[in-house]
Amino acid sequence: MYLGIQNLVMELQELQNGSVSYVACSNRNIAINVALSCLYHNSSVSYKRYFVVSDVDREEFFIQGYDLDYLLRIDTEVFVNKNRNNLLKTLVNDFKFMKMTKENSFIIVLFDEISLLPYEGKELDKLLSKFSIFASRFNTAMLFVSFGDHPEMLVKKIAKKSHYISGLAVLCNDGPDLKLDTKMWRNNEGVFSHGESLLKLGPKGYEFKIDSNSVDNAIDNSICYTHVDALEIDKSLFNSIHFYNSNDDLYEDAFRKAIAATLIFCLASREQVDFLGKHIYELRSKRGNFLKIIIIEKVPKVDSCVRTYFLECGANFIFESTSNSDYINAMLPSLKSMSFSKTLNPSFENIVESYHLVAKEENGFLYPEVFVNKIYSIVSMHINDENIKACLLILSPKDEISIDECILRFSPKHGGDYCTAINNELYVFIPHYVENIFPEIFGQVLGSTSIELFKSNRVISKKNLILDELIDIKNNDRISHSDKEFADRILKEHSLYRLS
Repeated sequence: MYLGIQNLVMELQELQNGSVSYVACSNRNIAINVALSCLYHNSSVSYKRYFVVSDVDREEFFIQGYDLDYLLRIDTEVFVNKNRNNLLKTLVNDFKFMKMTKENSFIIVLFDEISLLPYEGKELDKLLSKFSIFASRFNTAMLFVSFGDHPEMLVKKIAKKSHYISGLAVLCNDGPDLKLDTKMWRNNEGVFSHGESLLKLGPKGYEFKIDSNSVDNAIDNSICYTHVDALEIDKSLFNSIHFYNSNDDLYEDAFRKAIAATLIFCLASREQVDFLGKHIYELRSKRGNFLKIIIIEKVPKVDSCVRTYFLECGANFIFESTSNSDYINAMLPSLKSMSFSKTLNPSFENIVESYHLVAKEENGFLYPEVFVNKIYSIVSMHINDENIKACLLILSPKDEISIDECILRFSPKHGGDYCTAINNELYVFIPHYVENIFPEIFGQVLGSTSIELFKSNRVISKKNLILDELIDIKNNDRISHSDKEFADRILKEHSLYRLS
């Protein structure tokens, strides 16, 4: 099973049995065409297909420009959400009630993103885990296709729960064409890929758009510049391959010569991130969109914000450290047909500053004012009075324990775990708090118990009391100049965007 995009390498669209994938589309017509194209190209095989539709009228499928023969070739059972309620809330139970439990089947769910956007924290975790468990239990491939005005927001939300999914992508308009921005996609060996592809809508659905200027006219399209440690490259794929002992040497040579060549950089350490991003940005801005810039990670567990940074700088494709040479070599012929379609930010400084801010926030430590404003917004807008699931911890370190040590021990376990330091006290916000598990909280986010580090603590788990505490901090100017200087020093001295 696969997305049904013609000419696109299978590693970027294969749908695995027992897994869940998401494609977020910027409007309903794009989403409808994704569903139709996927169903059409998967209708000739023997497994069962189920198509679940919500917030789309039947007539909309007949005005997409396909001929009747195309539509008649689509073989699937169709289920419609006639009640117009939140489809996702009871979806797994509906699957079981409608007997959609045949093993090795394929389910596509077409829905309005508004059904998923309200889910946060534990509720989102619970929902996505249900889909994952169902897919695994019945060895079913599930594809969720959403439409709406905020596909990037939806994908960012889902990405925080990436352990439940195998594929995640955004499909949106890009001038006359469409851009498939693959945030992550897993192949059958468990290896994830990332990258962007230009698509166009043809008579049989979506197809990968091959840039004829890049493929046919560029004099160096069959030349590769590669770091010697990147991979064991298949020499038959290129007419000429240049090897370099460092990313700097590769950059300098490519900056003078390359037009549409394939450039393969190697990310070997955390210290290289900023400089490699700058090299990529300068190559992309000065040498044009026909370069194929590929990064191969040699560091495990690279943060998603690092990959986003490289893509914003102009990279075409990123391979994780688990990708082997055979897998990468299999994909290179398709990557040679790519061109860069994204509009490059005119300021590299803005890109790197944004990356640093996101990277630091992902590790949880915030400036005091940012912490107060952010937690106030989260609690006031997203926490329900009747069923509060968050707490604010205010912790005073023992005299012999520095506040620095407490902060460096902080390790957020969920999206939304944040901390800061005000008046030599550690403030920790945990959005997934359950009463009577106070010791476990320390073990989760501080790797410690209260006895080891702190002489006193307060736990605030009532919505109005959390808001009162935050308002008091703001109104009484409890954030001092030394608190701000301390935060500056922490963020400057300690790299909070580790590649571990």
